[in-house]
Amino acid sequence: MVTRGTGAGLSRSFTFFWVSFPVSEPGGSMAKALRDHLFDTVRELGESDLVTFRDKLNHFQPKAGYSRIKWGELEKAGAVELTRLLINYYRESYAVDVVVSVLKAMDKQDLARSLHQATGLGEEMDLR
Repeated sequence: MVTRGTGAGLSRSFTFFWVSFPVSEPGGSMAKALRDHLFDTVRELGESDLVTFRDKLNHFQPKAGYSRIKWGELEKAGAVELTRLLINYYRESYAVDVVVSVLKAMDKQDLARSLHQATGLGEEMDLR
């Protein structure tokens, strides 16, 4: 799915495109997009784990070319807003890497493994 939008700055205008790629489900269906898997994973966290997730995400050091998400944006974000922030800051495929890393840092290997398996993305999983 491609979404097109426009924006105007003080001295420039720009056009942006939002592209969402479906990911194959087991059995070959193309039911869910990466953003859906990200949302489902973040939503699985309980309220106290969501607080920890936001804190660890705030301290996560992204790879070169990416910025940390500011605490002011993370502080009160729920699952929907966190998913939006992750995708806006890191794009879908790198957002999966980020979420997997944060979940591993939280000792949430089952969720990290599930996201990795559902998307085929995320850093190499050594979760025994």
